[in-house]
Amino acid sequence: MEITREQAAYIAKLAKLSFDGEELDKIALEMQGIIGWAKEINALDTSGVKAMEHVLPMQNVLRPDSEPVPFPREELLKNAPEQMDGCFAVPKVIE
Repeated sequence: MEITREQAAYIAKLAKLSFDGEELDKIALEMQGIIGWAKEINALDTSGVKAMEHVLPMQNVLRPDSEPVPFPREELLKNAPEQMDGCFAVPKVIE
């Protein structure tokens, strides 16, 4: 696929870049090369290749779950400046 100078200018405008005439021709050629590489990659037979999530082997490094330590409600509410119906009372923040 050939990238024209007008297409390269349009893509540059979308990217909010500005190029003069020579640079625009160079950019169009580079875009053509990139598309050519993508076509080469698409032409490869990858049917026997296993899909990869990451280039390095990864494993879960989380610690195992443990039982939470329960706290009595009365002990927790001792720290509350105000309480209402067995819960912390806080000022209204939405009007």
